[in-house]
Amino acid sequence: MKRFTKENGKEKVFIQVRDLRFIDAQSRTPSNVKKEIKLENLNVNKQDEYFEFTNKDFINFLKKADYILDFDEFNNMSYEDICKGFDQNRKNIESKIKEIKKDLKKKLDVTSKRHDLDLLNYYEQSILYFLSHKKYGRNID
Repeated sequence: MKRFTKENGKEKVFIQVRDLRFIDAQSRTPSNVKKEIKLENLNVNKQDEYFEFTNKDFINFLKKADYILDFDEFNNMSYEDICKGFDQNRKNIESKIKEIKKDLKKKLDVTSKRHDLDLLNYYEQSILYFLSHKKYGRNID
């Protein structure tokens, strides 16, 4: 999960360890973004911990990374709205799988589409994780 803030006119982003590890593992993450992520400083046992970044390139990258949940957006959504978003993402995954199957039959390269599918799956996992940790007035456990 990411959260954008401004302090004294300077933009900042806070992002969870779990998301930093995912971004770092992606082959398409730009090298200047990967340089900002210092894996040796990330505690594997504290996946929910947030790290602060002020690097403009990193912030701009995260603004476009729609597969990383935005705290302010999700924290203010109703349970029903989050479920609708989850359902839409599931449809996007199914559509991407159909595209990949068609392309494989035509013996086309599906590397890009598989990458897109990985991002959609990560987004879905993030929503499920978020829902499992937010109670919405009911016991989800």
